[in-house]
Amino acid sequence: MEHPMEGKKHTAVKARTFPLAFKEAAARRLLSGASGTALSRELGVRRSVLYRWRDAFRAEGVGGLSRQRGRPAPGHGPPPKIPLDGRDRRIADLERLLGKQTAELDFFTRAFRALNLAIPGPDAPTASTSTRPSSRFAPKAPSVSNTPASSEE
Repeated sequence: MEHPMEGKKHTAVKARTFPLAFKEAAARRLLSGASGTALSRELGVRRSVLYRWRDAFRAEGVGGLSRQRGRPAPGHGPPPKIPLDGRDRRIADLERLLGKQTAELDFFTRAFRALNLAIPGPDAPTASTSTRPSSRFAPKAPSVSNTPASSEE
């Protein structure tokens, strides 16, 4: 069976940009009950993009449709980091440690579930109470001999 992309060139498709009014009209039509599939065919826009516009419009109005996607331009990223004093540094270290321990706990919890092992609760029987004691290692009772005990008469 031939792979669907076999023999085809892999070319990067430039992202299309749409006017804000176009996005708003599409979002309003979806919100009014228009079929996403039919609207997608009519406008030549992927259904997932239409639904993304609808959700952004529903959440933030027209402002949600003008949001830029992708990596911010140089100089427009997150604000510069403020130097930390000793207490802030200690808090950051403890938060990092807490995050690491939480991740480890989640990992082991999922591993126990995957192995169908339950973590025993306080009422669960332990290994020492769930089986009878073995007589193999029990101390031996004094043996009784068949010879009569010497009696002093």
